[in-house]
Amino acid sequence: AELQSAKPREDKSIELTLRADGCGTGQLALTYLVSEVSWWPTYEIRALPGEGRMELLYSGQVRQKSGEDWNEVELALSTAQPARGATVPELYPWELRLWEPSRAVLQKTTGRAENAVMAAAYDKVEEEMAPPAPAGIESRSTSLLFAIPGKRTVASGDEPARVLISRSDYAAQMSYITIPKLSSFVYLQGKIVNEGLAPLLAGQAMIYVDGDYVGKTGIKPLAPGESADLSLGIDEGIKIKRELVKKYERSKGTLSKKQEMEYDYRIVVENFKKQAVKVKVVDQLPRPLQEEIELGDVKLSPEPGEWDKEKQQMSWPMEIKPGGKSEITLHFTVSYTRNGRVIGLD
Repeated sequence: AELQSAKPREDKSIELTLRADGCGTGQLALTYLVSEVSWWPTYEIRALPGEGRMELLYSGQVRQKSGEDWNEVELALSTAQPARGATVPELYPWELRLWEPSRAVLQKTTGRAENAVMAAAYDKVEEEMAPPAPAGIESRSTSLLFAIPGKRTVASGDEPARVLISRSDYAAQMSYITIPKLSSFVYLQGKIVNEGLAPLLAGQAMIYVDGDYVGKTGIKPLAPGESADLSLGIDEGIKIKRELVKKYERSKGTLSKKQEMEYDYRIVVENFKKQAVKVKVVDQLPRPLQEEIELGDVKLSPEPGEWDKEKQQMSWPMEIKPGGKSEITLHFTVSYTRNGRVIGLD
């Protein structure tokens, strides 16, 4: 199937007629555009947690289906994205109307229809684009140009060629994070600051910790001077357990006609490593969306270091000694109209 879908090889020739007033020598340069050419970034992260540092290999995967091989060519990769267009989108009025079944199909205004067309066009472009010695970097007004040193060969076909853009060594602040409601694992993170001149584009990264391959992660766009926490995989030396200790249902009051659910959760973090570790535990409380549902009697021990009460999301930063453990307890009640049904409760 790959052979059948590949674009056939092509040979191109150009004939020129030149007129000169006299004898002489000169040079003629030919520039032309070809389609079906793309590149996207990939990364290798080589972390050494014990040394507090991380090496990042920033590479470009170049694919071209022009029909002719590029043999021993000078290669430059641009971060410009012409497929996304250069025109600022126009914001149309945000209109609200009551829904009427007989007119539902006809209530698409011109502005909303144009917005839908523009959105579909952008989605199509996103689908067609390839996923988000060191190269010389040329800064331009709205993009960067990575000049790859030496000569490169890129064959025409589906198989991309990999070229190195940069190799950087970062001081990394290592820490751990866990979300026990979603996963029973603790994840290692390395916080770095992009101290280079070039941004890190969105792309996939292969992760090696102390020389061992641990998996893949995604890197989000990172501008020069910006910091980010890079996920470095699971550490089996730290254990996390979240359990429902108590769940009790009762009727509340004679006149209020309320039903109440009482919950107690316990989270235990244990460190089996030979050194102390810093772990950030993230959990949440339920968030009522209607007045008929009330959250009350909230008791958290210890108090969280951060608490976003809009999202009812909390986090506890803690340092655990070798062989030690820490415990977090959550207590709360949810009351609602008797004989009602609440969606989302455990």
